[in-house]
This record gives sequence, C-alpha cells and structure tokens, in this order.
Amino acid sequence: MSPLRYVYGIARASDAARVAAAGLTGIDEGPVGCVVAGPLLAAASDVDEAVYGEAPLNEHVRDLDWLAARAAQHQVVNGRLLELLGTVLPLSFGAIYRDDDRVRAMLREDTADRGALLASLAGRAEWVVTVTRDRDAPVDDAEVRALDAKIAASPPGRAFLLDKQRGTTLSRSTERRDNEAAAAALAELESVAERTYREPVAAGGADTVALRASVLVARDREPALVSAIGELENRLGQSGYRVRASGPWPAYRFGGMS
Repeated sequence: MSPLRYVYGIARASDAARVAAAGLTGIDEGPVGCVVAGPLLAAASDVDEAVYGEAPLNEHVRDLDWLAARAAQHQVVNGRLLELLGTVLPLSFGAIYRDDDRVRAMLREDTADRGALLASLAGRAEWVVTVTRDRDAPVDDAEVRALDAKIAASPPGRAFLLDKQRGTTLSRSTERRDNEAAAAALAELESVAERTYREPVAAGGADTVALRASVLVARDREPALVSAIGELENRLGQSGYRVRASGPWPAYRFGGMS
C-alpha cells in the first residue's frame, strides 16, 4: 500500500524552509515535512495505510492507549510549530489525505480566510484553565450549619426529613459557590486574555469542575496570565477550589481547523 499523508497544521508558505530544517518527527516517528500551495503550507508526515486507512483507523481509535500516544505526538508537533514559527492553525487529530495533491487541494480552500486567521494569531497562544472543587472540602454555609444543628437535636423521623432538606440546600449552596468561583475566575482571566471561551464540562469524578476555559493570550502577556492564575489559586483555594493551567498551546479553540 502507498503511504498516506497525515497533516498536523497549516502555516505560512514562507516558513517552509524553517519547518524543513527543524527535523521534526511526528506520528510513529515519521519525519515532518511541508506540502505547499500558494501562500500556505501543511506540515505533514507519511503514515501507513494499513494502520491509518479509514477502516483500520476506526478500529484503532477505540484503543484509548493507542489513541492517547498518537494524539500526544500530534500535539507535540503543533507545539513545536508554534514555538518555531510563532503561529500555526492546528488540525484535529486524524487529518489524513491520500496524497500531496489532496493536501494541496485542501490548502486552496478558504485561502484568504486562513491567511487572515494566521495573521490574527501571530504572537498569541492558547492556554486552558480549570477550576475544580474538592468534593470533600468542608462546607461553610450558614443554612446548612443550622440544619445540621436541628438534625442532631431531632428525633429520627424529623431528622430524616430535615436531612432531605439539607441535601437540597447543600446542592443549591454548592451550585451557587461554583458559579461564583467560575465568574471570579473568568473575570480575572478576561482582564489578561484577548479572548476567552467557557468549555462545556461533564459532572463526575473525585473533584467537581466549576470552570474549564480556553483563553487566547499575547505571548508577552503570559507572565501576567501566570500571575493571575496564581492569584486565583490563592483566593479560591480558601474555599476548597483548585486552579490549574496548561499552555502555551497552538490555538486549537480559536484557530483550529477540523
């Protein structure tokens, strides 16, 4: 079988020589090169059709260990492109084309919009900030404390009814606290970032996610972002919350291509 072309991201064609000279390796240790069409390039490497063809790939992505390792390689390449070139439009994992001609055809789609997006992202990177609440953190709520006192002093039947009321009150209180923590974090992040996006989160796990936000930040503002995150950690940590950040990343949320 002929090799397929796996594409990591899109950059300016004028940066092709820098990509070629960087000696990047990507998925399954394949060397990363460039496919150029007009003002754009695609950073790409060869992959085995027996593994990455449509049918076998659909099987492999069910194996989370297999998928995680290759998704990490994909992200490393785009991270290196960001540091090397200053900007890249990262494609989602699994952007695979039959040959270079198909890659060039993709690059000729929406060329002007992609060029404008690359220009708008120059000197910027994406960070992901997460605020979680420890489910075992003590609850400091006057109404819940009052119910606890009533439950302790009540006979079993009344205590049972009060305990149900306590559950509803506690749920309402924690939801309010989570919303307040998320709003405070977003306000702090928006004071530093150029753009923010509140990501959807799923319930469950040892900690409750109050907020997960992607933020687009100018590289020269990253120290201010790190300082803001530290301030949030100190402030929200007093109420049982943790603030964590990862970055800088290519702009997957604000500039990523499907």
